[in-house]
Amino acid sequence: MDTITRHAQSHGEIFEALTFFNKAMALMQNDQMPEFIKKISKLFEEDIVNHFKTEEREIFSVVLSCGSLPEKRMIRALQREHIDVLEKIDHFKDMVAAFSLKPSEAQTSELASLNKDIIATMLDHSHREDKELFPLLKEIGCRIESNKMRCD
Repeated sequence: MDTITRHAQSHGEIFEALTFFNKAMALMQNDQMPEFIKKISKLFEEDIVNHFKTEEREIFSVVLSCGSLPEKRMIRALQREHIDVLEKIDHFKDMVAAFSLKPSEAQTSELASLNKDIIATMLDHSHREDKELFPLLKEIGCRIESNKMRCD
């Protein structure tokens, strides 16, 4: 499986997980929050962070090497969105670390609000990549192939 296909598959899996967690938040009871936090933390701290690292290394680097100025600007905007999400995830981790085993209702509410914000930001980011990035990668792949140029 090539890099773009593998990345698109990972992208879809994360999108599905985010959609699931977004719906689950609406049905969440306070006593279910600790288990929910553990599961969503794994998604945030491992899956999304690793996805971003791979995207930056294997996908964005190609566009930054071979793309036009407007294409490079689009990638830099996506990179800024990555930074925004990563900062929110850091805040989420700090909040989780500060909570006791039984967080107060105010803490639970604050964490739920941040969680919703991260999910909404990620879903928007994902839609943007689907709409702008993946078609661009196909275009750049065709340009590289037709010009027989190498981008390293």
